Amino acid sequence: MPAFVAGGAISVALWQTGQLEFLPAMWLTVYGAGALPSSFFAPCSIAWLGASCLVLCVVVLVILPGWPLLTMAVGFVVTHVVFGACVLLAERRPERQQQAGWATLEELT
Repeated sequence: MPAFVAGGAISVALWQTGQLEFLPAMWLTVYGAGALPSSFFAPCSIAWLGASCLVLCVVVLVILPGWPLLTMAVGFVVTHVVFGACVLLAERRPERQQQAGWATLEELT
């Protein structure tokens, strides 16, 4: 919740000052900052997603300033597609499926 509130406040401030090109990088920052602590209650892969968003934000602000659409596309679309693919591959590992099979068997008994 703190990252959400901070993101809203900073968004309003950037909008009022006319610095809209910084909005995507800022959103990426607060998203990453919000995802990192949620990894304590979610799979640890969420921490990787949050960290990748923070690293990407630094790269965008330092190397590629002034590309808000590219920042949104890479920051949110590409990271989530890669994250989803990694989770899918991890779930399809044979040892993971075997564990799921045992869990199902234990539920039935």
